[in-house]
Amino acid sequence: MKYLLMLLVVFLTACQSENSTENPSEQAEKAALAPDSNAAPASSTVSPDSNTVSPDSSGSVAVSIEGKALSLATIDWTDSKAKITADAISLALSEKDNPLKLDLEVLEAGILAKGTATYVLPLAKKDEASVDLSFIDSTRPGIAMKQRVLFSEGSIEIKSVTANSLQMVFKGTGHALMDQKKFPIEGSVNITF
Repeated sequence: MKYLLMLLVVFLTACQSENSTENPSEQAEKAALAPDSNAAPASSTVSPDSNTVSPDSSGSVAVSIEGKALSLATIDWTDSKAKITADAISLALSEKDNPLKLDLEVLEAGILAKGTATYVLPLAKKDEASVDLSFIDSTRPGIAMKQRVLFSEGSIEIKSVTANSLQMVFKGTGHALMDQKKFPIEGSVNITF
């Protein structure tokens, strides 16, 4: 049942993805010309533990999918979500007019207290932790479901996690939703909210 619900959420999210008119080289050039990629975005965010506005929200995401470099230079905190609790990490990160979106779900008892973790996918014991990392790359050809990319094999290293920040790297292989042809994926996430 949980798998079916997760598949439905992935499908609905993929159906809502927007097609960008900018090509990847224009996006890379725009990110390189940005004055400060770690600067706080113009819009503010709501702290996951309260309804207070956090003016210090910042972050960046760098990903290589099938050898194509994508990034979120300035995360749009109006449309993004980040929640870290004692036993879970939940991220949905995006940037206005950017074809890349990142989704991460980690469920592990005591993850926040540990502060770091390394996961090798596919996980050997499903009851110890649940880790799902996926992306939407709306520049990929085909229907929206083909634009959803699942990270299926490799390592995810959480270098640091606090109640309002996450630093992680990942490297491995993945595939488009409903397609088992694998390709390389690697990248990093560094956010504070």
